[in-house]
Amino acid sequence: MIENNLVIPNNIHKRSHYLEKVRSYIGQNIIKVLTGQRRVGKSYLLFQIIQWVKETDSTATIIYINKEDLAF
Repeated sequence: MIENNLVIPNNIHKRSHYLEKVRSYIGQNIIKVLTGQRRVGKSYLLFQIIQWVKETDSTATIIYINKEDLAF
């Protein structure tokens, strides 16, 4: 299921330190992978990245796949 209007939660705990580290790789022609244990904030960091990309590049195409969604 692909949604055009991904709703980003409002109650995101800002992870500025990690977001700054990831930003330097945005736009580079490499695969980016976020890894970590369950419930450490990978999805919320991804939401922040999506939000930042949308704010800085209105032409960007973002595909978000939630593999926990049964429709996937």
